Amino acid sequence: MARGLGSSAAARLGGIVAANEICDKKLSEDEIIQIVSKLEGHPDNVVPSFFGGLCVCNFNGKNVKYAKLKMPSDLKAVLCIPDFELSTDKARNILPKTIPHKAAVFNSSRVALFMSAIIQKKYELLSIAMEDKLHQPYRKKLIPGMDDVFNSAKKSGAYGVCISGSGPTILAVSNEKSAGRIGKVMQKAFAEHNIKSRYLICDFDNEGIKISV
Repeated sequence: MARGLGSSAAARLGGIVAANEICDKKLSEDEIIQIVSKLEGHPDNVVPSFFGGLCVCNFNGKNVKYAKLKMPSDLKAVLCIPDFELSTDKARNILPKTIPHKAAVFNSSRVALFMSAIIQKKYELLSIAMEDKLHQPYRKKLIPGMDDVFNSAKKSGAYGVCISGSGPTILAVSNEKSAGRIGKVMQKAFAEHNIKSRYLICDFDNEGIKISV
C-alpha cells in the first residue's frame, strides 16, 4: 500500500470483478473499465491490471479508450520497495501546475521511443526512453537516495530505471541474468541513505484478470 504499485486500482478492480461474477456477469468488460477508471480518476493502472501487458490509455473524463501490446517474455521487472509510504496525494501535490514546452517535447519523444524499443526489442534504447522531466525531478525530493538507486541499477546492467507510479518504489527493467544483481545494488543504495528496502523480481504479466472457481 502507498508504494506506487497500483494497489488502489487492483483492489477496486478485484472487488468489482468479484461482484460481477456473483451477479451473473451483468457488466461487460468495457463497463467495468469505465467504472473503475472513474473511481480512480484515470485508467493508467486499471487497464493493465485488467488486461495485462503494455497498455496505452486515454481518458476524457467520461470514456476510456485503450490499446494493449504484449510485453516481451525475456524482460524482468526489478522492484526495489523502500520501507516507507508515500501517498499519491502528496506525490501529486509536489508537481508544478504548469510545465515547460521543452519538458513536454522531451517526454513525448521518450514515449514514442519506449514503444518502439519494446516492439522491436531494442532494449538498449530503454535507458533513454525511460528518462523523464515531468514528475521524477520533483518527486525525487520525496525519495531519499533516488539518484543513487537509479545510477547503481544502470551500472549493474539495467536497461532502464524509473519511479514506479508515484513512488517510492523504484522499477528497473532488465534481463533475467542481471535481475538479482540489480536488486541487490538498488537495496544497497537505499541503505546508504539509511532506508531499509526489499526487492522483488517479477515477470511482466500479459494475462491480467484471472477468475478461479
